[in-house]
Amino acid sequence: MQSISTGGLALAMVVALSLAVGCGKKTSSTEPPKSESVNASPTPTPTPNPTPNPGQPKEKPNIPKPDFTTSAVEVTKAYADDFAAADKKYDKKVVRVKGKIIGFDRGELEVHLQGTSAYRVEGRMGLGFDSIVKAKKVGDEITIQGQVDTVRDNRLVLILAVWVPE
Repeated sequence: MQSISTGGLALAMVVALSLAVGCGKKTSSTEPPKSESVNASPTPTPTPNPTPNPGQPKEKPNIPKPDFTTSAVEVTKAYADDFAAADKKYDKKVVRVKGKIIGFDRGELEVHLQGTSAYRVEGRMGLGFDSIVKAKKVGDEITIQGQVDTVRDNRLVLILAVWVPE
């Protein structure tokens, strides 16, 4: 029984001594401790860069270099003028296309760009679709990049498409 009391007493003394040592110091959060240099400058807090469009990605995504950079009108004109030659050039290639938005397909997560009178470009956006719809509207210019998958029913379809912020 006596060893329990001695153990409890020893523990109480350690706790009391620890509290007494910690209570003796008076520090202020605004004053540096005496061991630090008074001339030390505080680390500046970085300020975030405002985004021009609320739905646009805050940082430029790491988008690989495309095989071709063109406009929606130019690429669809190439198909209208000589389908076989254009398909040989663009099929399964990664193309960066700038154009005017003429519509959205929420079911397919697509953004549609105006091409020639005979064709349009459809970018299958997947996860990036919501950010485009929040920031862009019909009539706005946009640049997208994707792989040319198919051309059917006068639609040039880009798969795995992403929004390329300008």
